[in-house]
Amino acid sequence: MELSSGHLWEHCRGRSNPKSCNMTSEKAVVRFLTKLLNHSDKAEKQQLISNFKNELDELFQNPTEKRVFSYLDLRLWIDKEDS
Repeated sequence: MELSSGHLWEHCRGRSNPKSCNMTSEKAVVRFLTKLLNHSDKAEKQQLISNFKNELDELFQNPTEKRVFSYLDLRLWIDKEDS
């Protein structure tokens, strides 16, 4: 049985331990992806992406959170999603 992307995300999210997300950036990504999957309107998705870009810019200023960006360049990824 195949799961749609939304069902797959809920399945993966349900199996993970919420306490394992220690970094604010991890929580932000989970929150963003959950919201993105729950919206089908293009304008709403664009607003979510814009808000997430702003949140990432703020997180990048935090030296502790900045470490995450050395492993996964979320800002580059979200820029591609925005275009």
